[in-house]
Amino acid sequence: AILESVYYRYLYFFEDGRVMYALTHASPVEMIPRFVKMVLKGYGSKDKWGVWGRYEIQKDEVRVWAAQAWQDVCFQLKVLPSNRIFHYDNGDRGVWTTMALEKHMASGTGDFREHSSDLVHFEIPENRYFRFLRDRRI
Repeated sequence: AILESVYYRYLYFFEDGRVMYALTHASPVEMIPRFVKMVLKGYGSKDKWGVWGRYEIQKDEVRVWAAQAWQDVCFQLKVLPSNRIFHYDNGDRGVWTTMALEKHMASGTGDFREHSSDLVHFEIPENRYFRFLRDRRI
């Protein structure tokens, strides 16, 4: 028997360097209201799947850190221009609408230095992109 599961990875960025992060099977219809509740409760509030983190941007590189109950995660992403040929264009939502995941790391201690004893690097499938989803409720 084969069991197929679909998981969504959510990143919701705020201008002040905060980010909400979730890795869950919950669809956007279910997850967006959960993020709304987290925003209303304020920074540091927790959800069954969502956690708060932080991010930094340098040119077109974005680095995200978030602490889940069982481990800390770190992502390095690259902001990409829209490109209809490769099917990651969101139409009229702007020129910079997609991010490519370049690195995905985890650490039980939150130490993401290259020679950390518990640093785990995950393989990243090619041509998988984060697409921007605007939701004015958040």
